[in-house]
Amino acid sequence: MFTIDLPPNTPPPRHAVVADADPAQRMALAGLLRRRGFTVAVAADAMTALTLMGEQDTALALMARDGAEQAAALAVVLYPRTRILLTVPVAAALPGGDAPFPLLPLDPDPDALADRLDRWLSRLIPLAA
Repeated sequence: MFTIDLPPNTPPPRHAVVADADPAQRMALAGLLRRRGFTVAVAADAMTALTLMGEQDTALALMARDGAEQAAALAVVLYPRTRILLTVPVAAALPGGDAPFPLLPLDPDPDALADRLDRWLSRLIPLAA
């Protein structure tokens, strides 16, 4: 029988993966995460990000929603400790949506984007500790 057992009090990893086809957006998100204490790997697409998650104990994956749902679903099965956050343009982030993964609206204002990311991370007490 296959089980996924984590030893009690296992500290969470501080590795993150950012996947976005836009290099500027990748670097902006990676910079935000680095300033919050993460070691960050970057990828141009979600399937490459999935491979990177397998290379290290990844705590967080930010992936551009466009085309990432399949990779995100695989990540949940393969890497159950990894938190998945899909990024979307602000206009696509409708309140009360039924997205299977949390969405981070990519606010063009860097301070507003940082605030949104911080609010999301603050809900993950074990990850942010």
